[in-house]
Amino acid sequence: MVAVIGVLSAFLAAIFVLNRWHNFGLAMLVSSAIVALTGGFSVSQVLSIFWQSATMRVTLELLLVVALIDMLGFILKKTGTLEKIVQKMLIVLKDVRLLVITIPAIIGLLPVPGGAVMSAPLVVETGKKAGLSPERQAAANVLFRHFVYLVFPLYPTLILASDLSGIPIMAFVKHQFWPMAIGLAVSIIVLFRFSDKREEREVTEDKWLDAFIRLIYYALPIIILLFLALVLQVDFSIAAAGGILTALLSGVKSGGQFVDRVKSYVLPSVDWNLSAAVLGIMVFRGYVEASGAMGTLANQLESVGIPVLVLAVIVPLLTGTATGASLAGVGILFPLFMPLVPAGMDKVAFLSLIFISTMIGYMASPVHMCLALTREVCQARFGGMYPYLIPPLAAVLLTAVILAII
Repeated sequence: MVAVIGVLSAFLAAIFVLNRWHNFGLAMLVSSAIVALTGGFSVSQVLSIFWQSATMRVTLELLLVVALIDMLGFILKKTGTLEKIVQKMLIVLKDVRLLVITIPAIIGLLPVPGGAVMSAPLVVETGKKAGLSPERQAAANVLFRHFVYLVFPLYPTLILASDLSGIPIMAFVKHQFWPMAIGLAVSIIVLFRFSDKREEREVTEDKWLDAFIRLIYYALPIIILLFLALVLQVDFSIAAAGGILTALLSGVKSGGQFVDRVKSYVLPSVDWNLSAAVLGIMVFRGYVEASGAMGTLANQLESVGIPVLVLAVIVPLLTGTATGASLAGVGILFPLFMPLVPAGMDKVAFLSLIFISTMIGYMASPVHMCLALTREVCQARFGGMYPYLIPPLAAVLLTAVILAII
């Protein structure tokens, strides 16, 4: 039980540090220390968990992927390409609000941890035109990117849920369509209802076609990245490198100009604060998982007679929030809850509720990589994002609960 108190204290500490000093790496360092001290570990175990978490393949790959994505965004912004993409997309889609919705949703089809940093700069540019505050921009990037995962068959966590339960993945997709749709509707209302600017344009067919062609050209680095990663199934770091090379070569007329671009854009794009945040999250996650705190919490709640349906909401919410990882949450909780399906309740609906509860906790977690990176890019106040995140997330969860009951 001490480990559970430690994890809960770590979250409070993380929120305090973030709001006081706005340093995500420091917040994760403090939180990791709290969990390490309360998790019942020996000194050697503390050091071992830290080393394993910091050096495991997924951490190193994540550090590389986030650095490459951030580098691509930096290059696109510095070369003016980002602004051109937004301008052309505004002509093609006509309503800037559609850009705020579609950009993170489309890029979200590439389910890379921390990948929201790719769409965040574009959302900032379009969000400004829509009159959205930094906090609304950040919330939009997180919500519209992640809601698609509830029904995206290639989402790794959904694939894992299907594998663990033996339920066809399309059964989950079909069941989770309405929670996703309700969440999108509430998001649009919350984010755009009081926006003070709604830029729309009427364009001729010729102008539209010209804008569409130029949009393809300017967005070529992103298109190549997505094509390599999604269609050709190339390793994401290689795909990102392909996108970066395309961005560097765009409009270059000589070898000297290319070299100048490399010097001006590649090294200056490295964000050490971002790297510290990524490393801190992975170390914190390692201590939480090693402590077994979430399993202990589930057992404690069940022992006092709390209904299984309530547990299916609370425990996944806390687990998703604690780990900031949907894959880990589903991997831990599905085996725990599969034997506990209440009599007369549809199994798909029950397990879908666990999946969605985990996703909601994960999306709202202060250690959720995409939330942390989006906040950094949008320069949003950490606490200021939640008034825009909570209503849509609550609507999704409530819809899932209703579907489970009926």
